[in-house]
Amino acid sequence: MKKHRFFIKEKIGNNDKITITDQTMIHQMKDVLRLRSGDHVILLDENDFGKELHGTINTLSKKEAVILKESFDFAQDKENSQFPKNKITLCSSMIKKDKYEWVLQKGTEIGITEFMPVISQRTEKVNLNIERAEKIIREAAEQSERSDLPKLSSPEDLEDVLQFLQSRETQIIVLNMGAEKLDVSQFGRSSAPELNSFQIAVFIGPEGGWSEKDIDTFKIHDVKFVSLGKNVLRAETASIAITALLLLP
Repeated sequence: MKKHRFFIKEKIGNNDKITITDQTMIHQMKDVLRLRSGDHVILLDENDFGKELHGTINTLSKKEAVILKESFDFAQDKENSQFPKNKITLCSSMIKKDKYEWVLQKGTEIGITEFMPVISQRTEKVNLNIERAEKIIREAAEQSERSDLPKLSSPEDLEDVLQFLQSRETQIIVLNMGAEKLDVSQFGRSSAPELNSFQIAVFIGPEGGWSEKDIDTFKIHDVKFVSLGKNVLRAETASIAITALLLLP
């Protein structure tokens, strides 16, 4: 039987017993997944990615869940670790709520390391419910058996995001119609081991595409423009398509 995985705020440390009081998580365990005493689960520490506690549910009530440790495991030591080898920061312009939440969910499943929502000139929606977004990311990470949680930033202006990324020397590409088609062999698709991992930020425009002002901003920062071919893709489709090409084998 599959062991369900849960990212918890409580520190796992070397504890033999973990008590969970998060009501949303208790509801998920008790009422959604129908877990009971004696069922096996895996707990992952939000503050110490990679450390996994394999345990058994001792008690599960409306107020708390008590998990007894069976063993510890460390994802970093596994041959097939669920830590993404390639690090991608997705800088997609804010779009309608349901569509952006879909990007968060699917992007987490694929292996995106960080989400940095962007406010560009044609962005219509500028607010993001961070608490709800983090919940979507957490559940997607648990479902896809990731050993880490992607980072999530609040929406920021395009110029500010570009300056921040360049201050940490991140390689940047911008998806834009009419540009040279993306060549994934340039990013970690070589037989040479030292070239088989990369860190890159990918910018995706809003509905209607980048404005001339946005394009000028990118040119000032001397970033690389790429395309996915001649088909016009929706913003949410493009976000997942390009990251899947870069991340999946």
